[in-house]
Amino acid sequence: MERNTNSHSGGSWRSRLPILVPSAAAVVFSIICLVTGFDLQVLFLGWLVCLVLWASLMRLLAETERPTDLLGIPFAIAKDREMTEQYKRIGQNLISASLRTDSIYRMLALTRITQLADDVEMLASGNIVFETTESWRLAYEQLLRSPGLNMYRSVALVQTANYWQDEPGRRSMQVNYEMQAGGSLSVERIVILADRFWPAADTLPLEPLLSWIDEQHRHGIWIQLVRESALLDEPDLGVDFGIYGNRAVGIQELNPQAKTIRFILVFDFEELLRAENRWERLSIHAVPYRELLDRSSD
Repeated sequence: MERNTNSHSGGSWRSRLPILVPSAAAVVFSIICLVTGFDLQVLFLGWLVCLVLWASLMRLLAETERPTDLLGIPFAIAKDREMTEQYKRIGQNLISASLRTDSIYRMLALTRITQLADDVEMLASGNIVFETTESWRLAYEQLLRSPGLNMYRSVALVQTANYWQDEPGRRSMQVNYEMQAGGSLSVERIVILADRFWPAADTLPLEPLLSWIDEQHRHGIWIQLVRESALLDEPDLGVDFGIYGNRAVGIQELNPQAKTIRFILVFDFEELLRAENRWERLSIHAVPYRELLDRSSD
């Protein structure tokens, strides 16, 4: 405990240096001027020197405390035990790799390490990329079940008749149904349908998508529909994404067969605001499925 107290005390004094040093110098210089009778021009010059000293100290302190400094990195993450353990592992293995001298090994190793560094840089920006279906489904479920999450908004960009109707998709829908029924999560979904699946002359979409949509409606999910042609003037709205409360945005990239090829989770407040804005703009074009059912029964 004593070590931590001293550390905090040292850090406190160090943080005050940019103020204390030039302030003390200014006071001393002012006293000298008053005692010796220096004129105001000399006093002004002295204060100017103190100001330059203050700016220099601020720059020096910023450079010495910069977390990207090699010596500063372990201190910057020391309070995070789990990150520190991974930092040690990576550092120790980089040392071992650097001792190998085979030129082909070094070329291949540096290529892979560069890729890893790029991945870590992306993680640091708040983006987590999943390349396999099972890995992102697990993350999807973990987010939906996370404490404090009570709202999930999803936009489904439907380009194929079997969208989310394979086994992984069915399992994900079951999680939606389970949590909606349990009252722990409110699920809302806007379905963007290609016009061939919802002809302009038809009140409701065509099968099998109609059954997929109706099943969600019967499980209590608030469904809205919009034709893709209604978004021609706003092409940025045609995105498959989900909003996980105020925690993250998920962006799903599909191949032409409606299989997930990449899923990106973004833990960033600005991205959340953009997603919410996109949702509100989509809602202007969308029609509640319940309203379409009423029309079809008239």
